[in-house]
Amino acid sequence: MIVSTALSDFGEVMLRVRDTGQSLNDNEVAAALEPFRAPTPSDQAGSGGVSLSLTKALVEANRAKFQIKTGGRTGTLIEVTFAHAAARA
Repeated sequence: MIVSTALSDFGEVMLRVRDTGQSLNDNEVAAALEPFRAPTPSDQAGSGGVSLSLTKALVEANRAKFQIKTGGRTGTLIEVTFAHAAARA
């Protein structure tokens, strides 16, 4: 897992978390973002940690953007983007 920060061209603060393991497919992303979903025994996301649906809700409650990008061998990238004004406050 790789965690990094960056500034966008618009002055937004971006927090990036890249999981370099096996990527999630579109169905797995949709299921992981579904609130109150009971994990199946084979569900790797259910083995500890904070669920993606709760993380997304907390991010959006703080007026930030939450985005997941998945792709083959590159793993899964989660980006949290804080608007320029929110980052300064």
